Amino acid sequence: MCGLNCIFLHSHHSPTISVSLSLCPSLFLSVVLPALVDRLGDGKDQVRENSQTVILRCMEQTASPMYVWEKLLPGFKHKNFRSREGICLCLSATLSTYGAQPLSLSKLVPHLCSLTGDQNPQ
Repeated sequence: MCGLNCIFLHSHHSPTISVSLSLCPSLFLSVVLPALVDRLGDGKDQVRENSQTVILRCMEQTASPMYVWEKLLPGFKHKNFRSREGICLCLSATLSTYGAQPLSLSKLVPHLCSLTGDQNPQ
């Protein structure tokens, strides 16, 4: 069984997250990332921003950026347009933070291209 221990610490100014994983980061990411993609579609800016922060923190503390992106790929086809937009903003933030080198852009570009035909222009 996978040992999983998550601690969420909140300060007055901004939330910080400390994630401690004893054995199974892939299970953690498989459970948490879909929920974060859903939160990228939330109606509140603060919730969307915090979700993006947690996703980027996962890349920093839990797994490589590309591994996290492999789990995020379904978000490009999410039913909520804000979630799809949030995924694109996360990709932009990932590229700003890590550059293109740790990402396999050939796996991401087809998903971006599919968004050019998105029926929701937002």
